[in-house]
Amino acid sequence: MHRLLRIATIASLATVAQAQHGFSHTFTVDPSGNADYTTIQGAINAIPALSRPATILVYAGTYTEAVTLSDPEIDIVGIDRKGVVIKPPVNTDAVTITGNGERLNTIRNLTIWTDDDTAGEGRGIVIENNGGADPTDITIDGVTFRIGGANSDAILLDDRAHSIEISNVAVLGAAEDTIKGVCVTGGTSADPSLDITISNVVMLLDGCSAKGVTFEDEAENVTITGLFVRKPSFGGRGIEAEFATNLTVENCDILAHDGDGLIVGPNTIVRDSSIVVRKDYGSDDGCGSSADDKPGITIGDVAGVVIDDCYLEGRFAGLSIGTDAQDVAVVASDIRGGVAGVGINGASDISLSNCRIAGDSDLGFDSTLPPKQHYGVRVLGTTSGLSVASSVISARSTTSKDAMGVLVEVAPTDRPLQVLDWVVSASVTSAATGVAHAVQSKATDGIAMIGGSADATDGDERETDVYDIYNASNTAVRVRTSGTKFSRWKGAVGAAVGERAAVQRVVNVPSAGAATVLATTGLLGTERTVTTGITDPSVFRVLSITGNTAGMDQTVIIIGLDWGLRPIADAIELDGTSTVNGVKAFRKVTKIILPADSNPGRTVSVGTAEILGLHAPISTADDLQQIGQKASAGTSYSIQATTPTPSVERGTVDISGLSPANNDSIEFTYLASE
Repeated sequence: MHRLLRIATIASLATVAQAQHGFSHTFTVDPSGNADYTTIQGAINAIPALSRPATILVYAGTYTEAVTLSDPEIDIVGIDRKGVVIKPPVNTDAVTITGNGERLNTIRNLTIWTDDDTAGEGRGIVIENNGGADPTDITIDGVTFRIGGANSDAILLDDRAHSIEISNVAVLGAAEDTIKGVCVTGGTSADPSLDITISNVVMLLDGCSAKGVTFEDEAENVTITGLFVRKPSFGGRGIEAEFATNLTVENCDILAHDGDGLIVGPNTIVRDSSIVVRKDYGSDDGCGSSADDKPGITIGDVAGVVIDDCYLEGRFAGLSIGTDAQDVAVVASDIRGGVAGVGINGASDISLSNCRIAGDSDLGFDSTLPPKQHYGVRVLGTTSGLSVASSVISARSTTSKDAMGVLVEVAPTDRPLQVLDWVVSASVTSAATGVAHAVQSKATDGIAMIGGSADATDGDERETDVYDIYNASNTAVRVRTSGTKFSRWKGAVGAAVGERAAVQRVVNVPSAGAATVLATTGLLGTERTVTTGITDPSVFRVLSITGNTAGMDQTVIIIGLDWGLRPIADAIELDGTSTVNGVKAFRKVTKIILPADSNPGRTVSVGTAEILGLHAPISTADDLQQIGQKASAGTSYSIQATTPTPSVERGTVDISGLSPANNDSIEFTYLASE
């Protein structure tokens, strides 16, 4: 029965062998002697030139030999992928394909098991250029590699090769260090390796500094599809392709622990792929210090990169765009990082559209390391031609660090970061002590926003440093907006498209009073939160506090809503018996936190100031064009000869100089962004 089965199997595989590059001659190998030859090398050596093209059909068994294939038009095909094992001596390459020019060699349907204890030896398949024309037309299909030693390659293209196809391959690296799944070397910019295709490949790499696919020298026209790489650790990389030009990466999954996900070269397209660097893909494996700075994709000094419909995640950044990168388009992708979703450093012509981008402290970044913020998008370094459209950008901090939805640190050389219809947010949890700024620019004219919205939230209701738009310089315009929804800002904000004349009437303004919001209230030996007995200001205005004893210097925290009904807080420090004005205008007061004071008889009251809030920011004090005033019984507004100087930083106007009577109405005319 076994003989009949064997005859049937030989017949069927002989038919397959006939299809190998049009081969018409088949030679069989069986280590037990029931075939033409007992070794693969013996079969290769015995094939005369007149018998090529030829197929060597290898029966199940373990072949303890190193195979050298120097003749063209010879295929080595296993009868059973698991059952046919080439296992060379220690520190010996399993299969070496050597020669020049058109090879038409195929290695198919078998397992290669190497064992190496010396750097650079014990490799799986080596395609070797022996000094003549570059070897071409070589196929590796359906091969499983078990790499049993460190510093080895499953497949090495040594010193240039062309038209290489690697498909349906598995690389099982166990816990070996510094191994490489596919390594391409020897190319130069003038003479690169060409036309390399890698498809449907699985690589399980648990060792330190392991690399899935690496181009150590120049290569062009590379396609990688259906690649799965698991857990390159500290110092390792899923795909290292900064020397690969015209690279396509499609339908790939890279799950890294401590290593880089993908480093790209010029003219690269990454599509429909998931590239993740996450701490929980492996435990502390003794590979060295934690690599918290590893991004999902790194774009260095290259031009022409497209990322389309991908999921990117990195313990530091989901996407890192470095100095001198040019012409980068990111479309319809979900990008997340432990520090920044996207970090851009000195690049030009970068566009992000229809993306979801997040910097989230919960993604494994070591909170003890700098920087001190988490960002959705961070721009540092001189840039030009940056744009974001129809994207959702967020930053979240659950640690003591700040959350910045978008931060521009250095002024662009040509124009601000152009933003169209984005939704940007920043949030800090109640357990954290950081601050939240949805949009911040440290550079003059750093950001121009058209449409969309900006929103910052903080789980600590006492936090006062929560702004949709933040400008630390207060006066120089760093952010411009038009048609953008936000209500909490600090500093000058200009118009992105063009200023409009805004008219804001504040009708029937009651006179300021020291106790109109909260009547005189005694302090206790512990902090006291007041939620009852509060009267909301009838107009959008700044509040004040007053103590009753000299030397009182504690802080009163007022919590409520601004004109856009978004939460705000103002912390005002007492100054003895003087009335002290706050800096933020309130529409509604929900809570007042009074300080502890064990001295008997000490009280605090909360009132209103003669300072009104604007509904939109201004860029300079001159933007406040005029002020009209109408008595409570009047029928028209009188233009005032003197216009008070507004607070550009806070968007408020002190009207005390107008000596308003009770229930006078005030009309502001000012230039503002839409």
